[in-house]
Amino acid sequence: MRQSLLGAAALTAGAIGGAVLGYLAERTVVDPALEAATEDTDGHRVTFTTPDGTELAGRVSGPEDAPRIVLVHGLSLSREIWAAQRRALEPAYRVVTVDLRGHGDSADAATGDYSLCAIGSDITTVLDAVGGQRCVLVGHSMGGMAVLAGLAGRPDLVGQQVAGVVLVNSAASAVVAGVGPRSMLAGVAFVRERARSSLVGRMIYGGLDAEGNPRGNDLATVVTRMLGVGPNGRDDAVELVRRLVLASRAHVAAELWRTAGTVDLVDGARLITVPSLVIGGARDRVLPPDHSRRLAATLPDAELLLLPDVGHVAMLERPDDVSSSLEAFAHRALSVPAGTTRTTPR
Repeated sequence: MRQSLLGAAALTAGAIGGAVLGYLAERTVVDPALEAATEDTDGHRVTFTTPDGTELAGRVSGPEDAPRIVLVHGLSLSREIWAAQRRALEPAYRVVTVDLRGHGDSADAATGDYSLCAIGSDITTVLDAVGGQRCVLVGHSMGGMAVLAGLAGRPDLVGQQVAGVVLVNSAASAVVAGVGPRSMLAGVAFVRERARSSLVGRMIYGGLDAEGNPRGNDLATVVTRMLGVGPNGRDDAVELVRRLVLASRAHVAAELWRTAGTVDLVDGARLITVPSLVIGGARDRVLPPDHSRRLAATLPDAELLLLPDVGHVAMLERPDDVSSSLEAFAHRALSVPAGTTRTTPR
């Protein structure tokens, strides 16, 4: 009960903060038509069909006979966030990136289901399509929760097909809980996303264009830098996150934030007995670093890497460090010769 009350207090503080930030929205400063897409066009597109009939869009690149690395994005983002890691890893690995249901180029959930079970099935659908090849499974934020949910539902995949798991800026439970500055900021982020997912919220963030998409404004950029990216985050990281979030589907964000707010995957995490790597941002205000610490303590065989001055999108803020960490981890989990990947320049 005490934890619930403290969590409610954090959400209340978040609501107040969100209202204040909403009041600051005044002018549109960026035309999305001028924001060129940055996704690399290497590799080829693939489609995965889940058991409930949802079609997921993906991309596969790298040698066909190489060990697999599967990269899963977070809420309101897309597979585009992994572009630097894909380029760095694909010389030695078969890299699979996928858009979760309702994100990027994937279709909305065929049955309207955005539960943990449903997004977990997105992950196992991809793994089944990969076939018997052993792989390393990487999930960011909500994508990490999808990884945990998927493996909890299919424990047969652990060890047999999934040789290692990497969770980046993610959590297994209590997304908004406790009291203090970090929890208050997480509350602001939570309420900000719930508000943004409504029509009114999207209009506050710069109004809507002729197709009903938010144009974006100063507020959208400021809030992205304050909550989504660390204090020294690269400008291109801020702009990419801002663009992807503003282009995301409102009803999907609303449903998945409801899912994230009630997540409890601790028991499932304890079943992941393969080597794991937890990468967190020391300045993450969406899922503060205590989540990463708890996650690493819950997983049976986990290493924790906390990156200083990094916010909620480590793969964009420190692309070289994340790429090299993934390469080293995959080398250990899959026995691939080290030094065969290339690191993307900063």
